[in-house]
Amino acid sequence: MLRIGGLTARRSLATCGIGLILAGCVGPSARPTDTPVERPEPSATDLPPVGPTLTPLHTPTQPAQPLGPTAAGRVENFVEVGHDSFGGRGWNAGLALQYPCAYVANRRQHIVIEDVSDPAHPVLVDSLPLPYAGELVELRTVPDLALLVVLNFAPNPSVMTYDVQDCRRPQPIGALGLGAVGHEFFLWRDPADPARLLMFVAMFQSSGPDLMVVDLTDAARPRLVGSWSSEDEGVSGRLHSLSLSPDGRRAYLAVYGAGLLVADAAGFAENTPGAELRLVRDSNGSFTPAPGAAAHSAVPLSDPRYVLVTQEVYECPFAGLFISTIADEAHPRILGRFELPENDPACDSLPQPDAVFTAHNPLAVGDLVLVTWYGGGLQALDIKDPVRPQRLGLFVPRGEGAAAESYVGTYPVQMWSYPILRQGLIYVSDIQSGLYILRYTGPGADGLEGVPMAEGNTNLWLVP
Repeated sequence: MLRIGGLTARRSLATCGIGLILAGCVGPSARPTDTPVERPEPSATDLPPVGPTLTPLHTPTQPAQPLGPTAAGRVENFVEVGHDSFGGRGWNAGLALQYPCAYVANRRQHIVIEDVSDPAHPVLVDSLPLPYAGELVELRTVPDLALLVVLNFAPNPSVMTYDVQDCRRPQPIGALGLGAVGHEFFLWRDPADPARLLMFVAMFQSSGPDLMVVDLTDAARPRLVGSWSSEDEGVSGRLHSLSLSPDGRRAYLAVYGAGLLVADAAGFAENTPGAELRLVRDSNGSFTPAPGAAAHSAVPLSDPRYVLVTQEVYECPFAGLFISTIADEAHPRILGRFELPENDPACDSLPQPDAVFTAHNPLAVGDLVLVTWYGGGLQALDIKDPVRPQRLGLFVPRGEGAAAESYVGTYPVQMWSYPILRQGLIYVSDIQSGLYILRYTGPGADGLEGVPMAEGNTNLWLVP
């Protein structure tokens, strides 16, 4: 049984000032203190859950058992439904779904168009034609608008839009040059005006603003409507990724070099001319991040008091994820962590020297979180108790059909994309070995069948 909850963000903005950032920042291998952290008790002003809430997952009452190595081919509580390695082309990146088509981006070649109508036998049907050879990394679809949005890194950093009414034959609609290389983006749809669509582009690799906000309401004429720089607010670090609350009034910033910060985005939500993003500060004008020097992605959980943050480090010791309370938005605080055995600073359990075992892209549905983890494959976690995330299952590819190497090494398992959930099936791409279609079979699996669509990098699935 699913239940949809709304969200009206509480705001308590204080006067502006510059807070100390680095004082609280620690490296990715940091652990919680030995003092137990109590879960905040609900209050009369607590908000309803964000989005679907699945039937409660079973949370183990006994201490978690050792996880054991996440060796290639290890599968627990998942079933592989279908797979296509695309002939071992490798260098795969972002994933989007316009059923019955899946689009898989690539850092060296065109976007692949895959027919997934028979999930057990996905078929490569075409590639997305481009006017030039690009580095196509991030993409999303808006299914009911038959719209595909592509972020191109090179040679012309740009946003490109396509009509995918016929999903096998995308037609170009519009484009906007960014003037600098974008990195990741969050696609936000206005719940009050579903025709209105904003793209929040994190400019991690750029020397200019950390954030560009693009209005895609007229897909033929994308336009820049705002920007934000961490330096202007006294933040030491670069914005790697962000997400927004469903109503768009709060932004959750994963700042590489600082950690998790919360910002007021109400001006964009309200379509205010000259809207700006502003960090939430306390009454003294200060703020501190939930420390995570390698913060990669930040996504709000179904309980709006908590945000999950993945961390990305390519060299051992690697990085895992943490869950933070944002009860005090100016000073988010880490409650719990989850890491793999391969994240051990001793680095003595790697299958080969260049294998990478770092967290990457998460999807949170109710109390279940699915996280791509490079060499750790796809991890399924129960986060009902945010202090003690527990693993419910994992899918680690065997590496069949994998390319010889990628920009992160030669290990054949490099699970990368945001997972996409559609009616019980999970779609995910691996840098080396292509598209996987999976079914989760562990605790809470029955609830996934009723989710029409869910992604971790957009609020589209939360908008009625």
